[in-house]
Amino acid sequence: MRRFHLWVVGITLFCWLFLGIWYGIGYCPVTEWQWQVKEQLGEHHLPNSFVKYHLDRITGQDIPDNIVDFITLGSFLLAIVCAIKVNFFSAQKIR
Repeated sequence: MRRFHLWVVGITLFCWLFLGIWYGIGYCPVTEWQWQVKEQLGEHHLPNSFVKYHLDRITGQDIPDNIVDFITLGSFLLAIVCAIKVNFFSAQKIR
């Protein structure tokens, strides 16, 4: 699962940065697809961020975009650091 997680983090980073050149930094094709489904089901005025959508629903608050983006980026950077550490610098190497 560690190797799988590293791949998922890498693909996410690729989408956020490389696809972000054309679609905007932080772009995720999975979120795009989810928004298309939600709009067909009648939901409109969806935020740009999947994380913001769920945080707002869970908390019942309208959390400012910049705070959500900061939390998302910080959590993602922590996930990257952890993935690199356990995959390449762990005492128990993965075979």
